[in-house]
Amino acid sequence: MGQLDAVDRRLLSIDAWTGRLTQVNLQKAYDEGNCPCCKGRRFEYLAGQFATGEATLCGRDAVQVTPPGEVRIGFAALANRIKAGASAAARFNAFMLKARIHPYELTVFSDGRAIIKGTSKPDEARAVYVRYIGV
Repeated sequence: MGQLDAVDRRLLSIDAWTGRLTQVNLQKAYDEGNCPCCKGRRFEYLAGQFATGEATLCGRDAVQVTPPGEVRIGFAALANRIKAGASAAARFNAFMLKARIHPYELTVFSDGRAIIKGTSKPDEARAVYVRYIGV
């Protein structure tokens, strides 16, 4: 599986403010440790198992809402369900749906995540999510 002997086991840290580069040798930590990611090849955070429910997007007047567990969104059914409250017909493709429900703009992804633009309050974004997406 690839050329593991060519992998550099040092961590490179770049301080963009000072331009300083630092390398830390991680080989000993790998050899002696029992890291679930490194040794067990388990990536729970990358898979979203421990993702937070809401995250305010800095400077965007928007909140990303992540539903618990695995969710798959059917965009055609969602577009039909929200059309009564939408300012215009929802637009969607295989990857996402966009809709304007005054004063919000919803961008919904097939895995159930949504960005609710028009608020920076997580509770308000979650309420909009539950009302229109229903997960």
